[in-house]
Parts: sequence; structure tokens; C-alpha cells
Amino acid sequence: MRKLNTKTVFLSVILIILPLSGCLEDMSSRTEVAEDGSEQCWAILQAFTTMEHEDEWMRNGHSSTTTFTYDKNCNMVSSISLDGEGYGGFVNITYNDANQPVLMESTWGEWNNTTSTFEGDVYRNYHAYVYENGLLMQLHTYYESGGDEYWNYTYDAQGREVLVESNYDTTESFYDADGRLSATKRTAWGDYVYLTNYTYDADGILIQEIETTGNSGDWEEELEYTNHTIVDGLRTSTTYSYYDGYFTYTYNDKGDLVSETEYWGSDYPEGTSTTVTNHWGYADLN
Repeated sequence: MRKLNTKTVFLSVILIILPLSGCLEDMSSRTEVAEDGSEQCWAILQAFTTMEHEDEWMRNGHSSTTTFTYDKNCNMVSSISLDGEGYGGFVNITYNDANQPVLMESTWGEWNNTTSTFEGDVYRNYHAYVYENGLLMQLHTYYESGGDEYWNYTYDAQGREVLVESNYDTTESFYDADGRLSATKRTAWGDYVYLTNYTYDADGILIQEIETTGNSGDWEEELEYTNHTIVDGLRTSTTYSYYDGYFTYTYNDKGDLVSETEYWGSDYPEGTSTTVTNHWGYADLN
């Protein structure tokens, strides 16, 4: 999340469920065997966004509750998000027979609780996915208000993503001898390059990500770094971003993301912060 307002709170939830790869892998919904021996869908049931701020209007505008629903295959098929200022949004996703998303519709606007409809200016976007041999080849995002964007994907012989080309930039992915992602290189307008390096411990667990930037290979500064730590089986992560501040992440004993907190300004850990908390459980399947 980056410098959140009520609209970007909802968009941040979309990013939780919709990485640009289109695989919805960050959602981490999955079938598990429950204590009674039955197969159930383990997933995020609700996400709550709250803000620590001295101003009540800011707190209300940056608070929201998002509720998710799932189909019989444990795919997230819809969500609805409502904030403290009367705005809301929903996401609807359809899947193919291989349980891959093929179309996502996202809508945002002023919400009328009485009629359960949007009023006034409504923003609606669509995201379409194209596959070949089970691999995502293209993501096409188009906006009802006009304009669209494309992401095209290329893979190596092992089916690993090696290149993503969009309207604005290209991202290359590199792998080490053990098949782990070792670096990504994003080239944007003006030949600016953003290089992210990934470091693993002796057990192959990701422990650090560092992003630097430069122009024509002249590296200028460290933009962002993330440290991952596992203590007593529980994972925690921290990110420092040159532009966006300080972030902390906590996980449950299953490795699922439980909370993400952004601390605003230079007065960490005091002052303003925004937190998204995910409530996990077994979902009712439609």
C-alpha cells in the first residue's frame, strides 16, 4: 500500500488477490483436511483496514471491511469492500476449467446500504487473461472510462516466467542453479533500471530482497529492502522503501499473511500508520 486513501485501500485489497501474474497466488486459498477429516477451503474470509491517526475523518476514510466468497473449487470468486465514509467496491472473478482466472471485474463508487447499489460516479475496470498450454500469456486491463493496458509473458523451457512486457516497462527474471528466483530487472521509461536481488539461507528460505535503481547501468541508490525472519516457526518481514516509508508483515503458523502495517512519515513507530489484517478460516463454498 502506498500513501493510502479510501480508493487505494480498496485497490490494495485487489492487489492482495490479484498479482499481475494473474495467478491469485497471494490469496493462498487452498483445500485442506480439517480436524473432522473433511476437505475444506482454507482462505481469507475478511480483511480489515484500520488507521492510527489523530484526525477522526482520516481514520474513518482509511477504515474498511472486505468480505470474500469462494466457489466449490476454493477459488475466490467475489469480494465486497465498504469503508467508513460510505464508499465501497466489489470484485467478481470467473475461472476456466483449469481453475485459472479468465476475467475479473472491479468496481468502486459511493455505496447505498439501503439499495445495495453504487451511486454517482462509478469506476469500473476489467482484467482479461489469455493462456496457452496452461501458462498465462497475456493480461489485458481495460477501463470503462477509456484506455487499456497489456502485460505479455514469456517463459523458459522449465515453464518459469522470464520476461513480462507492458505498455510502460519490461521485467526480466533470473534464476540460480537451484531454480530459485535470484534477480529481477525492470526497465522503465528513460532507460531507468530497477534491479531486485533475492538472498536465501542454507535451507533455501528467502531472507532478503534489495532493490536498487540506476540509468544505463550506473547504479545510484538503494530504493527498497525487505528482511524476512523466522523465529519459533513464525515468519515476520520488514520493508523499508525510499519513497513509501516503513512496512511490517506478520504471518500465522501456516505461513499465511495475517497483517501488513505501513508507518507514515519519519516518526516510526509512533504517529500515523495503516494496517490491513486478514482473518483466515474455512470458507463456505458456493
